[in-house]
Amino acid sequence: MPFIIMYIKKQNILLRSRVCFFILSFSSWIKTRIESHINNMEKDMIILSIVVGLWIIQFILFKDQRTKEDRTSRDLSLTLVQAGFLLCIGASLLFSNLYIGEGNLLLKKVSIVLLVIGIAIRYWAYSVMRQYFSRTIHPHKDRPLISYGPYRFARHPFHVGLFLITLGLCVFICGHIFAVIIVFPVFGSILHYRMSLEEKVLQQKYGEIYQSWCRRRFRLFPFLY
Repeated sequence: MPFIIMYIKKQNILLRSRVCFFILSFSSWIKTRIESHINNMEKDMIILSIVVGLWIIQFILFKDQRTKEDRTSRDLSLTLVQAGFLLCIGASLLFSNLYIGEGNLLLKKVSIVLLVIGIAIRYWAYSVMRQYFSRTIHPHKDRPLISYGPYRFARHPFHVGLFLITLGLCVFICGHIFAVIIVFPVFGSILHYRMSLEEKVLQQKYGEIYQSWCRRRFRLFPFLY
């Protein structure tokens, strides 16, 4: 009988030891996962800060080549684009505060890729268009129809970059598919209006040559639009 009691006690001790070991192991795993999650978030924020910094620098590096007389004219479509951008960012911030739950980490990483691609396209387009660059719909009188660089694939590479930047920022902010739902109809519609105005001005300047040029490339995204 004493032997049986000792055996039971020994088994209880072993069971408790295993339970304690399991709890400690599980706690350690949870701690590691949390630390890894925090580190990944910190890395993402650092990368995001660098990428957004490169985008902001564009406003300093990209020199407007308009004359002083041209700069006095206002471009309401540019104001509309800026308002649309702020609206999308504001809606994403509001959603991120109202949405209960963590944002999708994979979407956040995808958003950084979108930002990098968008900024790279804008820098590429500027390297080609530098001499004739303007933020308003007022083409340089000597501007040629450029058919190389990003202009081989899209008529408006600057807008391609801006759309991807806006989408990337909104996805990163809310970490949810909501960003796509807000950016595509709202900002996409505004860019469509802006591009239509630009094409109308260029059509008046170049005539049939411009129509032929447009037929050989997509407006915004190759094979899509």
